[in-house]
Amino acid sequence: MKDQPQESLELEIFNHETRIGSVLANQFRADLAEAGIGNGWHGFSFTLPRPLPAGQAHLISVRAAGCGTLLSGAPAPIAPRTTLDAAALASLRDALDEARGCSGEGDALLALLLDEVEQLKGQQAAQRHNAGPMRRQRGSQAALPAKRALVIDDAWPRPDRNAGAQAILSHMRALQALGWHVSFLPRTGAAPDGAAQALLAAQGIACLAAPAIASVEEALCRQAGMFELVYLHRVSVAAPYMSLIRHYQPRARVMFSVADLHHLRLGRQGEIQERPELTRAAQRQQAQEFAVMLQADAVLTHSPAEAALLRQAGLEAQKLHLVPWAIKPVKPAMRTDREGLLLVGNFAHEPNLDGLLWFAQAVLPALAGQRLTVVGAGLPHGVAQMLRTQGVELAGAVEDLAPYYARARLALAPLRFGAGIKGKVLEAWAHGLPCVMTPIAAEGLELPPLCAPPWRRMRPGSSPRSGR
Repeated sequence: MKDQPQESLELEIFNHETRIGSVLANQFRADLAEAGIGNGWHGFSFTLPRPLPAGQAHLISVRAAGCGTLLSGAPAPIAPRTTLDAAALASLRDALDEARGCSGEGDALLALLLDEVEQLKGQQAAQRHNAGPMRRQRGSQAALPAKRALVIDDAWPRPDRNAGAQAILSHMRALQALGWHVSFLPRTGAAPDGAAQALLAAQGIACLAAPAIASVEEALCRQAGMFELVYLHRVSVAAPYMSLIRHYQPRARVMFSVADLHHLRLGRQGEIQERPELTRAAQRQQAQEFAVMLQADAVLTHSPAEAALLRQAGLEAQKLHLVPWAIKPVKPAMRTDREGLLLVGNFAHEPNLDGLLWFAQAVLPALAGQRLTVVGAGLPHGVAQMLRTQGVELAGAVEDLAPYYARARLALAPLRFGAGIKGKVLEAWAHGLPCVMTPIAAEGLELPPLCAPPWRRMRPGSSPRSGR
């Protein structure tokens, strides 16, 4: 203001008479400083919280907060766009050219374009369907768009790296079999993952990714009202986006797949490792998980054990659904020279690393002469060095596990804590390989009582040699 030239002014932005946000004019502008207007720190930029609706006229005004004084040049009219301008077309062509230049992106690009075309066709069909009573009286009925489902997970599904990816891929295929058109969106940035996108595109699943989509928020906003079903995988996805989904996709049923009960895993870890901070974190996680379940229309779990826990906790029976995932059996190699033990896991996941360390320290020394092969990414350097001194073969991350399953005599799942169904167990069985596991690893599999009686009598964390 004139009497306070050094002060930064708060501004309010309006579309017609609807306030759409505010901003503090405190950015430096050299032209203002050179003109002697205050100290020059009076510029501003404002990002719309959501795009302005297309096909409508807008009247944008910027006003001083409190007094309502209009800035010069306001209000600014924005005419409705009826065609793409040259700049928009050029930008689209540039994005397509960039995507074409990336090797292995052809299928993903085609799936993205087809998905966008389907959306436009669906919008046009809906407009024709609602064109007015005259058309309905003539009996003209435009085709309605197909059922559309949006699936959101933490990251691109890589079934070669974790069981969660196997589960969500299985569920997306199930949705397709039920007649749904499925689109996939990763929470942790929409940057492309060529291998994952090619896998999804080959199965007819549309990928929402850069350059067309930059975030979950943008996808929900730009495709407002377009989905009849939204599938959220894990609480880390469901908790931050549940409200946005209800706002932008008001007619969609929301399914929350727990993957595993995170609070159960954290609580067990805190008990086994004697870490009270994890016990407190588990209590907070439990509150968040149950809050999301109450907001969802349906809750999916893979594990009968976790379904029983949720029922005991009071979750409505009609909301809870036990939904396993499909793993295709592999014809086992008929070999007489099988030998050694095989442990597969992503060791960035704490239960896997803890289980490996426990087995190496408490069990492996008693198995003199047995070869142990460890396969998987995320193994810390110090742990790798220690295992090598014990004669353990470290294969790291591999593209194909079949040769390792074909060579081994037994698979291992030495988990001391965790939750949900363990993919490593199912995968070993799918290859015809027996698996020796702890009670935690066997949880939810509903095994016969005689499968592994010694493990069932052992406390998690105790040593088989000590008998504790």
